[in-house]
Order: sequence, then C-alpha cells, then structure tokens
Amino acid sequence: MSNLVNFNGSSNSSLFDGIRHVADQGEEYWLARELMTLLGYKKWERFVDTIDRAKIGCQNTGVSVQNHFADAGVYTRDVPNDYRLSRYACYLVAMNGDPRKPEIAAAQSYFAVKTHEAETRSSYQPKSTVAHEAAQLALLVGEFAGLEKSLTAQLAINAATRVNPALKPAADELKSAIAITNVSDDAYLKPTDIGEVVGMSAVAVNNWLVHAGLQYRTDDRKIPYRPTESGKQWGRMVAAIAKGSNQTVFQLRWLPSITQLFNERN
Repeated sequence: MSNLVNFNGSSNSSLFDGIRHVADQGEEYWLARELMTLLGYKKWERFVDTIDRAKIGCQNTGVSVQNHFADAGVYTRDVPNDYRLSRYACYLVAMNGDPRKPEIAAAQSYFAVKTHEAETRSSYQPKSTVAHEAAQLALLVGEFAGLEKSLTAQLAINAATRVNPALKPAADELKSAIAITNVSDDAYLKPTDIGEVVGMSAVAVNNWLVHAGLQYRTDDRKIPYRPTESGKQWGRMVAAIAKGSNQTVFQLRWLPSITQLFNERN
C-alpha cells in the first residue's frame, strides 16, 4: 500500500510500473484485471462499471475509445474478460473511481503525472494520425450500432477523408472495391420474408432468432433488434425509410441461407 500512496512525480518507483506491459511495437499498456487489484476492487463486474464510465469520458473528449480500451481475452456474455488499457485509459479509470480510497488517489496521481509527461513530450498530431483516430471512432460506432462490415468500413473511410482530403483518391478506390464485393440490400430478408418460407409468423421468427443467439432485443424502439457476434455472419443492418416519415432507420435483415437453420431446428 505504501508504494502506492507515496508515489510522486519525480520517482519511477511504483507498483503501477510493475504491471506495465510493452507490446512488440513498443506501445505500453496495462491489463485491467491487474490494475483492478491495485485499485482495491474485488469484483470484476464492479470494475467494469468504472471502465464503462471512463470509456464514456474518453468518447466525450473526441478521442478514439478503441485505441485506449482494447479488448483482451474472451467474452462473458457481452463483457470482455479483460482490457488492454493505455496510460490515458488508466488515468480515466482512476478519475472515475472513488477518490476517498488511497489506492484510487495514488493511481490518479501516478497516471496524471505520467500522462502529462507524455503530452509534453509530443503534443503535435499530424493529419494522418488524426484521420486514423477519426476512422477508428467510426468503426467503433458502426460496430456498436451493429452495422454490416462493409457499411461500417465506408463510414470509417468517409471520416478519415473529411479529416485529411488528401486521402480521397485512395478512399474512392476502396469504396469501389467495397461496392463490387458487397451484397445488395435487396438480397436480405425481413422476418416476414423468412416466415413465409419456413411457415412462421414474423414474431415467431424474431423469438426464434433471439433464442438461437443470433440477435438480441434492445431498448431502442427505432432499432429493436441487433445481431449478436454469431448472428453477424447471417445478418446485417440495412438502411430503410421509416413508415409514416422520411427518416432513415436501420433494420436487421438476414441472408436467404438462414432459412436452412430454421429447417434444421427440429
């Protein structure tokens, strides 16, 4: 405990240094489960809540969440088994902890000092780096929204091009390649279409897809279903015009071959 509390900016001696990892490319990171212990957390579920608050703070600053909170390990339901945290991510996690705990106070001191030192050494970000950050953010948003990979890729390309217009020629080539390999939205089936093939109602089809672990219900009335990781190989989020308005919404639709799964259900 004393090694944590007595940390000061002029000293390199800290337990936080002891759990610091360095990737092959020279990038440093901390594993969330190792950091959890030093911050005085006993349950991973409680610590994940703190990480989620830190991720929101990261996103609100306009910084790529995925670059600082990388998943590490297998998933337990929808929660990663571990995270690879950057120094900045560790700082945000500490800032979202209980400052009354000496472990949290020590972490806030350590990572605040170290993050400031890193920012002082290199405060300039070239356009290529900012464009990469913008593309990564678009990929994260697309993945969270459950968008199909080709659509998510196009969002990332557009984001990077807006930041750095010099990328436009290469971006146009990538978009053309995506369009050639992309399956037409018309080829995907709605639950009603699937039901007509397999002899079920649309409600029964949606219930079956949920129980099969291919989609899950959301609290969003505009996007009531999103694909699970397993379901993404069969379904995609397709842009459509909402009934009674001209607003564009996203609907989860499925490859025709998914009807084979229904035929095999018995």
